[in-house]
Amino acid sequence: MRFEKLLVQFTASHLNPYGCPVAARQAGLEITPSLPSERELLHVTLFSLKSGPPYTLKGTSGLPGLVCGVDASNAKRNLALGLGVLKNALKESNCLPRLGFKGAEGFGKHLKNENILIFDGTGQGTQGPGDDKARKENYSGKKRAVP
Repeated sequence: MRFEKLLVQFTASHLNPYGCPVAARQAGLEITPSLPSERELLHVTLFSLKSGPPYTLKGTSGLPGLVCGVDASNAKRNLALGLGVLKNALKESNCLPRLGFKGAEGFGKHLKNENILIFDGTGQGTQGPGDDKARKENYSGKKRAVP
C-alpha cells in the first residue's frame, strides 16, 4: 500500500519536469525500453537503493542492471533519473529526510515531537580493540572472506 501511495507522488513528480508520462517519452525509441512506466522506474530506483549502486563493479551493471537487463551506463542513467524524481516527490509531499544537523542539539530539536525513532544501524563499522587479549574477548567467531 505504501508503494502505491508513493507511486502517485512519483508519477506526478515525473510529469512536472517532463510534461508527459514515461511511456510517452519513450514512444519514439527504436528499442524496447527496459523501464516502460513510472511503476518500473520507481521499483528499480528503490531496489537500487536497497541493493547498492547499479554500477559498483567496474564494467558491470550490478544487480539492478542485471535484473533489468541493461548495461552499466543505462543502469546509472536510470538510477539518476529515478533518484531525481523520487527526491522531488518526497520534497513535494514534505517527506524528504533532513540530511544534516548542527550538532546533537539540532538533532534533538528536530526530533522533540516524535514519539518513535527508527534507526537502522546495520552495517555500521566498529573499531576493534588494539589489545590482543581484548580482541579475543570480543571476537564474534564470524569468518570474513579474504579479499
